[in-house]
Amino acid sequence: MHRFVFVFVLTVGLVACSLQDAFRGDVGIVARGGPLQLQRDSLAAVLASGPNVPLRRDIAEQWAYRWVEFALFVERVAQGDSMLDSATVHQAMWPDANQLLVDRYHDKLAAERLRLDSAVIDSAYAAGDARLIDHILIRTRPDMSPPERAAALRRAEALRARLLAGESWEIANRDNDDPAAKQAGGSLGVIGRNQMVPPFEEAAFALQPGEMSAVVETQYGYHVIRRPPLREAWDQYAESVEDALTVRMDSVFLEDLAERWRIDVRGNAPANMREAAAAPLRTFRSGEVLATYRGGRFTSADFVRWLQALPVLVHQNVAGATDELLRELATSLVRNEVLVREAREAGTSLTEEEWFDLRERLRGQIEQVKTKIGLDSAFAGATTLDARRRAGADAVTAYFYRLAATLRGVVVVPAFLAAELRDDMSWDVSQPGIDQALELATRWRQEAEQAAASPEPQVPLADSGAPKGEKR
Repeated sequence: MHRFVFVFVLTVGLVACSLQDAFRGDVGIVARGGPLQLQRDSLAAVLASGPNVPLRRDIAEQWAYRWVEFALFVERVAQGDSMLDSATVHQAMWPDANQLLVDRYHDKLAAERLRLDSAVIDSAYAAGDARLIDHILIRTRPDMSPPERAAALRRAEALRARLLAGESWEIANRDNDDPAAKQAGGSLGVIGRNQMVPPFEEAAFALQPGEMSAVVETQYGYHVIRRPPLREAWDQYAESVEDALTVRMDSVFLEDLAERWRIDVRGNAPANMREAAAAPLRTFRSGEVLATYRGGRFTSADFVRWLQALPVLVHQNVAGATDELLRELATSLVRNEVLVREAREAGTSLTEEEWFDLRERLRGQIEQVKTKIGLDSAFAGATTLDARRRAGADAVTAYFYRLAATLRGVVVVPAFLAAELRDDMSWDVSQPGIDQALELATRWRQEAEQAAASPEPQVPLADSGAPKGEKR
């Protein structure tokens, strides 16, 4: 998504114009963004000029849409808009702002519903359904000889004897062959039934608080297992119980959320999701409904927006995912949407410090784009809005040529700022214009390659035209 010597010298092709003309069947124009337009020949020249730019339809379309985002960005900057007002910050930093909001709402719910006092912790520890367990392992290997295995057993028995004689667990843990447990002081954390191999589980769940097992053999080696008294591990156990109860609360809450908001994923949603993921650039304005919920609907455009916030792997796997998995994904995304709504309805809001941090992060992203395309220097001598538009358009064109030449130093308008600009301003992309630009770029590159491959004709030394024998 972030990727994308020619002999032609063409006009810039990014000029101020009136959107009242809006294409009018003019396939000489590929795209419009605000009052700027991208000429077909200009896009063709950029694509053809980059020897490593693949001349494919999807690549040409991507460059056209990227140009739209830059054109809208240039227009805002040309008008003196910092794009740091609260509404723009919220939209541009949408995933981060909503995550903070949901986290705050979650903490509020947890504080209200999870009230853990000492009696609850004491009772849970005594019941032992979830046990805090320590162990020290003397590891064995399948290829060990009987004498080597006997030596390992003697080490485990000796270690247990040292503990019974008063050696501290901390010192004994230095001999632990389980590196993860050793680093945690020998602790395996809180375990439940059916999590450990049978011999280990049987021994661990037979222990009373403060007790230590005999040496236990498993396929991993010899273990000395203990169940620490609660006074030693109260904080750790309380945290584990709280985590377990939180997971249970979250699960119940999310299931209830789907019912309360009447989330309904439509039968054709998986097919539409695959189509949207395959052509996200054309889905920004799609109103195709994938799901409904109380008071709202979730569209293909909403889905594409979420794809930009999710790991790239999710986007890549949509095409091959089963209908069931895609319905689950749609349900999960709609749950996220209504969760944000519910958080707001509950009066949850971000702090001033959180808003300040979001604003400063957006400021840094905006400055990075301006610096990369040289916008400040381009505006230096421009005293009118039209002059700034032309200068900004020229700067974008120059950046596109640099990018096509090297495919390095890529910068894009931040995805959710670009979405806000598209939502707030006039723009369009001509699919026939893209086709013509690609056809022209392909022809020009082929001509350039043929010219470069042809041997230069042997030209005789030029005659000055002076009479023979006369000095030249």
